[in-house]
Parts: sequence; C-alpha cells; structure tokens
Amino acid sequence: MPLIYKLFETVLVNIDAIVAASMLFTIAVVTFKNRTALSVFFVVLAVFSLLFLRGIVDWVCGLGGDSYIESFSFDIREAKFWASSFISIMGLIGLNPKIIAVTLTCTLALTCSSLVIVLKYKKAIYACACILVAAFSYVGMTTAEGFVGARKQVKEISAMFQRQSPLKTAKEKVDLFVYIGESTSTMNMHLYGYPLGTTPRLDALYRTEKNFFKFTDVHSTHTHTSESLLDAFSIIPDSQNPSRRIGIGNLLRSAGLRAEIYSAQSIHGSFASFSKYVFDGMDRQNDDKNRLMGNFAQETIKDHEVLARALASKGIVFFHSRAGHGDYLDNIQIELSSPIRLPSIGFHGIFGEKYSEKLQGSLRSDVESYDRAITYIDENVSRAMESVKSKKTPAAFIYFSDHGESPYTKRGHESSLFIDEMSTVPFVVYFNDAYASRYGRTVHDFSNSANKPFIRTLKQLTPTILDILQVESSTAITPPSIGSVRPDPNPVILKRKTAKGISSIRLDYRGNADLGGTGSTLGTAEPTFIYAIRHSVGEDNTICYHRADSYAKALRAANANLCLEVDMVVSGAGSLDIYHPPAAPTGLSLEHIFSIAESGRRSIWLDSKNINHKEQCATLSEYLKVNRSRVGKLLVEFPAETIESVAEIADCATKIRSYGAKTSYYVPTDLAISCSHDNSRCHELEQIISRAVESGAFSDLSFDFNGYSSISSIKVARKLKWNTWGVSVDSFSRIPRGRFDFIIIGTSNDPNTY
Repeated sequence: MPLIYKLFETVLVNIDAIVAASMLFTIAVVTFKNRTALSVFFVVLAVFSLLFLRGIVDWVCGLGGDSYIESFSFDIREAKFWASSFISIMGLIGLNPKIIAVTLTCTLALTCSSLVIVLKYKKAIYACACILVAAFSYVGMTTAEGFVGARKQVKEISAMFQRQSPLKTAKEKVDLFVYIGESTSTMNMHLYGYPLGTTPRLDALYRTEKNFFKFTDVHSTHTHTSESLLDAFSIIPDSQNPSRRIGIGNLLRSAGLRAEIYSAQSIHGSFASFSKYVFDGMDRQNDDKNRLMGNFAQETIKDHEVLARALASKGIVFFHSRAGHGDYLDNIQIELSSPIRLPSIGFHGIFGEKYSEKLQGSLRSDVESYDRAITYIDENVSRAMESVKSKKTPAAFIYFSDHGESPYTKRGHESSLFIDEMSTVPFVVYFNDAYASRYGRTVHDFSNSANKPFIRTLKQLTPTILDILQVESSTAITPPSIGSVRPDPNPVILKRKTAKGISSIRLDYRGNADLGGTGSTLGTAEPTFIYAIRHSVGEDNTICYHRADSYAKALRAANANLCLEVDMVVSGAGSLDIYHPPAAPTGLSLEHIFSIAESGRRSIWLDSKNINHKEQCATLSEYLKVNRSRVGKLLVEFPAETIESVAEIADCATKIRSYGAKTSYYVPTDLAISCSHDNSRCHELEQIISRAVESGAFSDLSFDFNGYSSISSIKVARKLKWNTWGVSVDSFSRIPRGRFDFIIIGTSNDPNTY
C-alpha cells in the first residue's frame, strides 16, 4: 500500500506535465501525415514538458517579489547573464529516472486514450488543444501572480518609511567612508580563506594595520541588492510597530550630519528599486546622464572612476560599487585586475558530476572571471582604506557587500536558487590613528567583537554606522552594532513572499521547527542549515560536510566554517587522490583539500579507502608528518577490511596518532545495521569490534548512525570514541550527539557533489 500511495502522489504532483505532454503527443500523431515538421516540433515540446515543466513551475512558484523586482527592465547584458544561469540549472530541474518512468507510463496511457477518442471523434482534437493551452497557462498565471505581488510589495515598503528620528544631534565630527560592495562572497576572497590569491592588497593591510578588523559569520538578509540594502540601511524605531522604518539618510540628517552618496550603478532601475527610501536625505552625486536611463544604460561607468570622486569628498560618504555583478569582466577595468587560474583539476573535480563539461564548460572561465573581478575589488577597497588612513582627523572605513554570488554553480545570486555563498558577505572596519587616539573605547569594542564567533547580519549595519559616528539615540536601537558583544537576536535571512507563502532561513538553530525553507524545490538551503547547526553546537561536536570530493564543494564547506569529510585513495604511484570509487580520479588531491582547510584551520575527516596495506598507509603517514599542523582536528578512517591486516598497519596507525590525528575503524555498515534485526549477526559484529579495540591501532570507531542501537549494546565498543554519519539536517535534533565527536551531515543535494 505505501508504494501505491507513493505512485499516486508522484502522478498527482506531476499531473500538469503529464497532461501537457499527452496532449502534445496526441496532436503530433494526428498532424504527422500532413505536417511532419510541425509534428516533430510537438514531439520535442512534449518531451521537454515531460522532463522540465514541473521543475519550471516549481521554480516560478519559488520566485519571490525580490526576484521579480530585480528582473524589471533588464538590459541586454544582464538578460544574457541571467539566461545562461537559468540554462545551467536545467539538469537540476529535470525529473529523476524513477519519476520519469512513472510519468512516462501515465503519459503514454493518457496519450493512447486521447488518440482513441480523437480518431473516433475528429473534433476532439480541439478539446486536446484547449487542455494544452490550459496547462501552459498555469505557468503564465503563476508568473503574472508573482509580478503583481512584487508591485504590491514595493507599495508596502514605500508606506513603511517615515522621517521622524529618535536620534540626538551628533556632538562629534567624524569622517566615515562606507564602501558598498556588489555581489561579493567571502567564499572567493583570499582574505576570508579562499586558497587563490584574489585579495593581495587587503591581505597585506590586514597583516600590518592594527585597527583593521575583519568580521566573519556576517550574512546579507537577501540575495538581491534592493531588499538587502533596505534592511542594511534602515532601522525600526519602535519594536512594537515593525512596519515603520527610518532610512540611514534621514537618520543622519536628523542628527545634523550631512552625507553624500556616489554610485557606479544606475540611479533608476532594478538595482536602485528601494534606494530612494534608504538614502533619502543624502546628497546624490550622480552626474552621469547615461545612468538616468536605469537598466537601459549601455555605457557603464567603472568603479574606480566614481571612487576617485568619492574619495575627494570629506565628511560622511557612501560609495555603491558595481564590480562583482555579472557579466563579471564587463564591470571591471581589466588593467586594474589580475588573472586568476583555477588549479589543474579535471572539470568534474572542480564542479562535480552534476554539471556537464559539454553543456556548462564555461563554468571554469566564469569562476576565473569572477575571481579576476575580486582582484579589481581588492584594488579599489584597499585604495579607499589607504585614503582613510592618510587623513589627519578622526576617520573610519566600512566595507561590506550587499550579497554574495555563486559562480561555482552558475546560479549568480538568484534567491529562488539560493545556496550558502549567496549570503556570506565580507565585512571589514578600519579606524585611522586619529580616530583610535580620540575614540579608543570604540576601537577596543570593535577589536573585542571581531574575535567573537557571533552570527551577524547586515541588519546591524545602521546601528554600527551610528556607533562609529558617536551618534546617540533617545531610544534603544535594535539590533545591536556589530561593534558590540551581542549577536543579532533574530538572525533570519531570505524572508521572501512566494506563490507558496512566506519562507525564511533561521541562522540560530533551535531544532527542526526553526529551520525554515527557501520556498523552492531548486534552492539548496542544506549548507546554510548545517552551518546553523555547527554554530549552535560549537565545540561539543565536530560537524562535517559529507563527501566534499570536489573543489567547489570543499570550498563551500570551508566557507561555512565546517569540517570537510573527503574520500581518499592512495594510488600506485603514491599520490593521494580525492574521489569515491567507482568514480574516476579527477586530479583533485589531498594537498588541494589541505590548501582549502588550512586558512581557517578547518577539521578534516579523511575516509581512506585503501590504507589497510602497509605501503599505502606509509604514504599517508609521510604526508601527515609534514602537513598535519596546517589544519584543525583530523580523523583518519581506516576501511573495514583493515581488520584482516591490522597487525601490518598497527605501527603506521600509531605514527599517525603521534601526529595528533585520531585513527578510526570503519565498522562494516551492513553488519552493524543487520545486527539490529538479526541477532545471529551480532556475535560477528562484536568479534570484529573486539579485534579493532584490542589491536591498539585505533582511537575511535566510526559507523552509520542506522547501526547505533547495535553498537550501543556492545560493551567493548565503549572503550573507544565514536563518530557517525547517515545523519540528515532534519534528524540531527533527535540523535544522542553527546555520544559522538565527529558527525557527518548528509549533503547529497549540493550541486557540486562528486
């Protein structure tokens, strides 16, 4: 019966695609004799509908008001970039083979039935056409509903803003330069641990400037500029009335402070949908007529040109950059950037097996172009910081990005396709010597806060600006400044209105009920959920990202401050390759993984597939002897077959332990699970575990969580530490995590899986 219910549910979910494809096949058969070309077209459209219509409908339903607002008045370049991003996800929205089998069977049955009727009653073909139009109209109606909702959202936001301010007049005069980045994720910045040299100038400043503070764990509240800056540059003056807001422009003006804003972006169009609300009260320094055309402007001005004018101004200056947005090279000055090359790893070793090199071969050049854009951003941001440094009067600098970008998935920053790096943004604060001398307490507070592992959001930006400017408020302002030692009390991101209702993601894990969701079957929220879990459990457990066997997936795991679990095979030539047999090696090596993990000293769970032999174990041991200190905690897992050759590798395992690594025995999964319902196998399981314990080669046991009850009943197993996998985001709150050190949470939905 459960199978029947499952089949019925599959048919019901895909009924629109089944009906549309059936009608198209019927029309194709009827028109084949007289209009062959048209018939072939209908067949192609039918196959496309069967494979992709359901996914497209889900994607359209997942689009929120933010996505629609961002799509108004695309210029041709932005439209092309968006289209290429959409094409790249077609493989993700297609049905899996099992569902195709069910839907194809139903489609053929419905096609045969409709053909019987049409052949008997010729005019029934018109009914087929009407049904077909109705099926496709559903997608159009969903899209229209989204646009209507977006326009309504703009009106609602307009009604929120007021000019009454709770601030007192500023007593002090401080120069402040606020650099608003565009589409820049920490995942691609060397300053934040990216292994490629994208930020050499900022790296140097961070090493030498004592009042340069880098904040980690900062998230944009949205993945689109307009709504992100709406949260970042406004406050809610009355917590009892959250529908009222005051923009940063009017806040500063009410405190008697004059502010200017310079922008390399158009002052009209989707990029600036809400800027008139948050920056109202500032002097706009936009003298480029072409940008009055909004998104239709063809000649875009480059960041460094506008930045030069902004840096010549005094007082409080806001600068909104454009670099970082796709197409990446179109928005930078090539001469002020540096080429960045990805490592010599095969296509699937970089991007995973879900992407096709034939269909998405441009992914490599896209990432390299984005990385090159980061070097241009590095040039401009460091130039601005050095300008602030040179001032003789108190001056401060803030750099952040409105949202991130996901070039490794070719998703850009589309919220309905959300993935973690779209919200992880850089946030740095710098104080010059004159500021530090006069406002030492504020500098101390920021220094103290930068060392705290708090979850922060861009909602804290406006309180941070007021804090730096020494502006007081007559009422309490929430959330707190990033310079305080208090985290954002309500770190909710990606709150969106979609056709499926309100969706959001909580960053402070409180159990399954608070995980939220992206409102789309296409979004990949699991990395962010796992990040929230890791942040919640702290040092109690080492939360690992499962099978980080591609360069991109390992980068994502490290960017989310997680342990990386990778599969390693020691080749006959002595190389340490990262892949999971029976897949083929791609050129990704253990050295690549260490280079990713070392900046933040991430932990590594090393699932070693063949170190049950002396030679292979020695190869790994020699590598760890030299490189062990580069990373955090290290768990080396020996394969289940090691139990047959444990005497051979015991000395090698002891050496690995002497380097500060844990050595774990992989308990055979089938045996551990079968013991729970077949007592006859429990004796065999106990014997194997006893041999592992008595060998002295292992400090730990690791096993699939589905075998937990069996292993818990074996007393000798308690002599070693335990680690587990087979845990999902949804089930994490239900496991006895106090029994484990390393815990792997499943990440099979990661688009860069290999």
